[in-house]
Amino acid sequence: MSYWEIRYLEQMNRDLKYVNEITEALRSTMKLEQVLQRILENITKKLKFDRAFIFLITEIKGAQVLKGMSGVGVPPDVLVKQEFLLDESLGLIPRTAVEKQAYIVKDAKNDYRCEQSLVELFDLKEFATLPLMARGRVVGVLSVVNDKRRSEIDDDDLAMLEVFANQAAIAIENARLYEKMEKLSITDGLTGLYNHRYFQEQLKSEFGKAVLALLQAGEVQA
Repeated sequence: MSYWEIRYLEQMNRDLKYVNEITEALRSTMKLEQVLQRILENITKKLKFDRAFIFLITEIKGAQVLKGMSGVGVPPDVLVKQEFLLDESLGLIPRTAVEKQAYIVKDAKNDYRCEQSLVELFDLKEFATLPLMARGRVVGVLSVVNDKRRSEIDDDDLAMLEVFANQAAIAIENARLYEKMEKLSITDGLTGLYNHRYFQEQLKSEFGKAVLALLQAGEVQA
């Protein structure tokens, strides 16, 4: 076995180790915001991509759209305003979701598949997009950006990212289901209004805050 083959296997082993570590980290929380942040932090810190962002499929005014949710290295206030209908003709982000296919872009400004306003907003040059698939269903799109890495994004990177994306998608779907169940537990199924349990929990919480505030002000003795 040659020196370069050994180096390649060592790198692949490190990448798989990182993916396993990330998977374990994702299992430690069921809060969607925290799940998304951990996905992005691990992509940029451990997998060494310069930037990354996530779009999730959500319903807005009765239509299924891909909405910008969370990112590292991109303006958050700009990202959350980005929405795409699930139409592959609208750019690479929706194309990735519709076709359930990962893509590598080498020159974003001259790639006809890319939505140029997004390219300009995020100053994209070389990047990759991957579908986030949980239980055979697309839940969103992950994009990783290469600004300063020594090597270009290649098929080996994509293969490793696809393994990671599958685990990340399951964590996202689980977090969304958990938050949905939490919401159902405190609202009436017919009216959507908060139920008695919610008000009792809020009353206890607010009472506790009031007592703590009084203790800190010295008006009540412990």
